[in-house]
Amino acid sequence: MNHRFIYITAIALAMAVSANAQWTVREFNFHAIARPDATHEGGHESPKLRTTDHALRTAPNALDDFMLYPVAGTFGKDIFVPYFVDLDKAPVGERDFLCTDYTFDGHTGHDPYIRSFREQEIGVPVFAPLDGTVLEVHDGEPDQHTSVDPNAVANYVVLSHASGYRTEFFHLKRNSITVRPGDFVTAGTQIGMVGSSGPSAAPHAHWEVRVNNEPVEPFAGPCRAGGSMFDEQPAVSTAPVAIGVAFSDVPFSGYPIAPHDTAPRRSIFLRDSRALNFKVEVANVRAGSRYSVSITPPGGQPQVVSEGMLTAYTAYLASANWSFEAPLMQAGTWMVTLRVNDSRVVEVPFTVVNSAAEMVNRPPNTPNVTLEPHALRSSEVAVCRVNGSVLADPDTDVVSYRYEWRVNDTVVRDVTHAARTDALARQHLTAGANVSCSVTASDGALTSAAVAAHDDVQAPVRRRAAGR
Repeated sequence: MNHRFIYITAIALAMAVSANAQWTVREFNFHAIARPDATHEGGHESPKLRTTDHALRTAPNALDDFMLYPVAGTFGKDIFVPYFVDLDKAPVGERDFLCTDYTFDGHTGHDPYIRSFREQEIGVPVFAPLDGTVLEVHDGEPDQHTSVDPNAVANYVVLSHASGYRTEFFHLKRNSITVRPGDFVTAGTQIGMVGSSGPSAAPHAHWEVRVNNEPVEPFAGPCRAGGSMFDEQPAVSTAPVAIGVAFSDVPFSGYPIAPHDTAPRRSIFLRDSRALNFKVEVANVRAGSRYSVSITPPGGQPQVVSEGMLTAYTAYLASANWSFEAPLMQAGTWMVTLRVNDSRVVEVPFTVVNSAAEMVNRPPNTPNVTLEPHALRSSEVAVCRVNGSVLADPDTDVVSYRYEWRVNDTVVRDVTHAARTDALARQHLTAGANVSCSVTASDGALTSAAVAAHDDVQAPVRRRAAGR
């Protein structure tokens, strides 16, 4: 008997059965976290003046650029801004710096969102973007609000800068504020963490820039003339993008909706399992957008297992989940692909195994780490960035990162949080010093290998004035 022939035939038959087996969608759920036509955050505690043109249309001249974006993370990876400053002068209507609608009527700042309360619990830092003096601080308020109560009080910090700027940071995490009124802080100093205190429906920070007590849009664009107020303005995309992904062996619908995230995660399944649950947090989804979910078995071809309208309304940030009756009859690596309007948003693997002994936790992916700016300069802020896809862990676990900063081999900052960037305050960068940042990822049980990036600090260069 030709056992090799039978073995190969059995594999081919299993692949054919797996590819042709029926997938059934048991559930599909879509929930908006941030949308343009929903109730927005209410007033803040720090006094504000309402002007006829409530956002300057050009940047003021001769003021220092911001050295970094104040909320840690990478745009479109682990932070997302659904609301910028409203530049529309009419009593009703909205327009952002890109001449689109990523704002709401009368909004006076940036609202960088993080994915969920899981990241908030781990921590996402907020930094001073310039040297400044602390004017006001309020802390101690509850920080996991999921509705916009105008009477709720936020935790906040207000800074005054010698350049003439005033910056305000609202909705911070309770007991995360590290500064007091009268303190002087340098650019890159951590002042708090992102939360959902005050009138807030999800974890984010409201960051506001004021000049002469008038709110200013710090980003340059087609509808905000002049230069950016940043050394390097973060790139903003309006294409659909995934900022979170997860698998589970139980339906996500059985747990509190986003921004909560308490369902168990698993991306290893036993062969002949009949259930696969898939979740993705997705940004930039317009009304009428269509989706398709396809499954690719090991060595096989992709099969569309669900498709249709993703949402009837526009959602700047949303959570979607699917529960499948899944014929997982072949061991190996499978692939799930989500497309929105025919564009691939995310492609993520899961594993099918033959025995329960193979269902083991795996460590997070080894980080890819870079230092920014490309050439470190004396008296400027250093940023350590974790690059890579939205999938930071092969089991789709939520990951924290330990950042260990050294200057000439002496540890000057050692922190663990959920963001994909960290910052080193500018006083640590002196000409000729060697700066290194070592990053280790953890899923709470296992850690990745530590990866470091380092550079020698060069002499300073004359900084550009904002708006020039």
